[in-house]
Amino acid sequence: MAKSLNLERFWARVDKSGEHWIWKGAKTKMGYGKIMLNKREIYVHRAAYALGNRMSLDELEPYRIIITCGVNSCCKPEHLVKVSKGIFLEKEP
Repeated sequence: MAKSLNLERFWARVDKSGEHWIWKGAKTKMGYGKIMLNKREIYVHRAAYALGNRMSLDELEPYRIIITCGVNSCCKPEHLVKVSKGIFLEKEP
């Protein structure tokens, strides 16, 4: 049976005291927050977007979640935007 994201535990790892909501758990070398869920590594900003918009992670599969503030460990839903993977790839240099 697949595990679902524990809201209380997830948000307990976020420092919401400033303009950016900073992930205090595990991070990638580039500073992006990460969690393990159902034996899969998930970026925290994806999970935060899903939680903030009442979506499942499966619903986000065809999309990229962009952190608009430029702070890689930020997971404030207002700083995240959903774009199609095709649009995202077109904007890369």
